[in-house]
Amino acid sequence: MAEMYIRILVINGPNLNLLGKLNRIDHGELALADIENLLHKRRYELETKDVRILLDFRQSNHEGDLITWVGETVAEEGAFDGIIINPSTLCASQALADALQAVFDNGLGVPAIEVHLSQKDIKSTRPQSLTEQQCVMTRYGEHDDRYDEMVYTQALEYLFKDILERRKTQEKLESADNKFKPSVRQAAAVAG
Repeated sequence: MAEMYIRILVINGPNLNLLGKLNRIDHGELALADIENLLHKRRYELETKDVRILLDFRQSNHEGDLITWVGETVAEEGAFDGIIINPSTLCASQALADALQAVFDNGLGVPAIEVHLSQKDIKSTRPQSLTEQQCVMTRYGEHDDRYDEMVYTQALEYLFKDILERRKTQEKLESADNKFKPSVRQAAAVAG
C-alpha cells in the first residue's frame, strides 16, 4: 500500500481566538493552542506507517472567511478530506450551512463534524443551529476541560475512520471495475 494522506481542515469561528480568556464557566480553561496541540497528539496516535494525517488550523471572526475556507475543501481534487468546525455563534448562518451542504452533496463528499465546547442546553439563548443540520455529527462539551478536549479528538477519530473506510471502499470498487475492462489487446482483437 502506498502512503496515504488524509487532510482535515479545522475551522474555529468568532471569538474562539479568546478561548481560555472567555467565560470559563461556559468554555473552560483551554486555549485554542491547547486544542491544536491535543489534535496533533491524537493525530500521531492514529497515524500508521502507511497513513498520515495532515491538519490545517484556521480561525476567523468573519463569516465570509469560514464560508471561503469550506469552499476551498473542494477547490481542487483532494484539497481536503474532511472538516472539523466550531462555528461558534455562526451556527445560525444560512450561508455557512449552505457551504457545508454544497461540499458534502453533489458527489463531492467532504464530511464535516460540528463541535462546541459548551453544552447544548446553555445554547437556548442562541438561535437553532443551521450548520449542525449539514454535518454528519455534532459534539458538545460538558464544562469540563477533559471532556472538552475529547470533543475535538473524537471528531478527528471519527473523520479518520470514516475517510479511511471510504477510501478503501473506493479502491475496491475501482479494482473490481478494472477487472471487467478489456485490455487494449483484447479490445483490438474484438474490433478486428
